[in-house]
Amino acid sequence: MLIEDPDNYVRVQQYFMNAAVEGIGDVRALQLISKFGTLENLLKCVDQVEGERIRETLITHADQAILSKNVVLLSTFIFAC
Repeated sequence: MLIEDPDNYVRVQQYFMNAAVEGIGDVRALQLISKFGTLENLLKCVDQVEGERIRETLITHADQAILSKNVVLLSTFIFAC
């Protein structure tokens, strides 16, 4: 998977860190981020996500996804120092 924008690295990684949103793979995560831009916007517009299973998964694991994003942001900051 090629991620050209460094900010998108964090956006996509937040889905995979500790399996935050179980059942959403890297291809689907990249599609969702491309469409909605940020995790916060994705969760805000979750009713627009195609596929009932994906919508339910995002709703069920929203807190874990946000926590995972924060972990990725923190680790990015730590490694940058």
